[in-house]
Amino acid sequence: MNKLKTGELFRASAHLGFIAAKNEKDKRIPTSVSKAMEKILWHLDTYIINFGQLYQITDDLLDISGIESEIGKPVGSDVRNGKRTLLSVCGELRMREEMESCMHNARHAAGKLTAALGIDGEEFFLTELIARVSERKK
Repeated sequence: MNKLKTGELFRASAHLGFIAAKNEKDKRIPTSVSKAMEKILWHLDTYIINFGQLYQITDDLLDISGIESEIGKPVGSDVRNGKRTLLSVCGELRMREEMESCMHNARHAAGKLTAALGIDGEEFFLTELIARVSERKK
C-alpha cells in the first residue's frame, strides 16, 4: 500500500533527477543503456523504495505518538478519519520492525549505489537523509 503512495512519488523524483544528471553528460553516469546503467537504477530504486517506506511508516507512527503542536495535526487523526494505514493493519510493533528493516536496506543500497557510480564512500548525504527521516518529529 505505502509503496504505491509516498515510495512511488520519491521514486519518480529520483528517476527524473537521474535522467537530468545523465543528460548533462556527467562522466560518472554511463551514457548508454547498459548493464552498468541497470545496476545503478536497481540500487537507486532499492534506496528510494525503502526510503519512501521509511518516510510513510514514520508519518504513520507520528500520527499515533507525535506531539500535536509539532506534527501540525491532531494526534490520532488518521484513525478518527478512517484512514487505512499499514500501522492500522499490522500494528505498531511490526511497523517499528519494518522501519528498522527499511533503514538497513536503504543504507546498504546507498553504499551500493555510490559504488556503482564510482564515488565510493560518498553515501553520507543519502544515509543522512535516512537518519533525518527516521528521527523526525513532524
